[in-house]
Amino acid sequence: MNDRLATTWGEIGELFDGPHATPKRMSDGPYFLNISSLNAGRLDLSQSDHVSEEDFAKWTRRVTPQPLDLLFSYETRLGEAALMPDELKACLGRRMALLRPNRQIVDPRFLLYFYLSPAFQRTLQKHTIHGATVPRILLSTMGSWPIELPSLGEQQAIAEVLGALDDKIAANTKFSETLLELTGARYEESLGASTIACTLDDVSTFHNRRRVPLSAQERDLRIGNIPYYGATGVFGFVDEFLFDEILLLVGEDGSVVNDDGSPVTQYIWGPSWVNNHAHVLTGKSITTELLYFAVRRTNVTSLVTGAVQPKISMGNLKRLELQIPGEDRRNQLEGELSNSMALCRSLSSENRTLAATRDALLPQLTSGKLRVKDAEALVASAV
Repeated sequence: MNDRLATTWGEIGELFDGPHATPKRMSDGPYFLNISSLNAGRLDLSQSDHVSEEDFAKWTRRVTPQPLDLLFSYETRLGEAALMPDELKACLGRRMALLRPNRQIVDPRFLLYFYLSPAFQRTLQKHTIHGATVPRILLSTMGSWPIELPSLGEQQAIAEVLGALDDKIAANTKFSETLLELTGARYEESLGASTIACTLDDVSTFHNRRRVPLSAQERDLRIGNIPYYGATGVFGFVDEFLFDEILLLVGEDGSVVNDDGSPVTQYIWGPSWVNNHAHVLTGKSITTELLYFAVRRTNVTSLVTGAVQPKISMGNLKRLELQIPGEDRRNQLEGELSNSMALCRSLSSENRTLAATRDALLPQLTSGKLRVKDAEALVASAV
């Protein structure tokens, strides 16, 4: 083991935050990144807006993201991060920040793995401020947070090993996304033959009474491996579950509508805990899979209330008008949707196993308890 580098976040690079306003959105032009663009270590440009060249110049006066900058969120979706890719013209959005690493001290790829690791996620939780609005961290204090790094050469070797696992995860994710697009297109095609109009209440069962909200402090006292879901995703892990079935979650308050007017939805399965910021549904007379595709394509803008905190109440959501295929096409379609989503669940489960392997290897490698060559053999068998 070579000498280890003990330092602070402020010493391994420069920290910058994004603007506190949003420019006018454009159909094309430079990207305006936002916290939704950060997705499990990847930069998802499909979730980013575009801005004019004039606004780009205005929003990059302080900092212009450069290749291999570490992009991360400092409010709301804490713990998300990604590396800035090559040849991308983009500026930071609200609630986003970047760290420009000193590459003589830290390898950017290693830094991303370190940031996403469970150990550092726990560090983030300790520094999170839970106020009346949204959870956040203070960039003014982050620079003093300690960080212990292996030598630069070891960082690079570790990043290569873990990168093989991430390549497999990325391939699985891309395949799953493509499958969802094709399945959604198949749903639209089925509507062209025969269509039935109905309300969401007609074809779904709400399980909202089974939801239980937990404060951040309560979750800290009962940490486990059960995902704790909110309106937009997983907000931690707890020690018990409320549900253990395939469910459709629809955002109730906060982030409830996508840019195209469709609702914020989640298709989940297995043991889970859901708080009161997401409606919990299963299909009634139709499968939950068909319900998922029917809801995710429907505009819900007219159902949203609340000027400050957008909300879709259960009463309003029940009135949502859906278009579903006629009975003559529905049975075949439900079988196709179920098969597609079963494959997506399988790919997701494999990704969780790969991610768990990656997260378990990182502390072993950084501490020197596991040699890189031994880790390479483990990774080769996993991918």
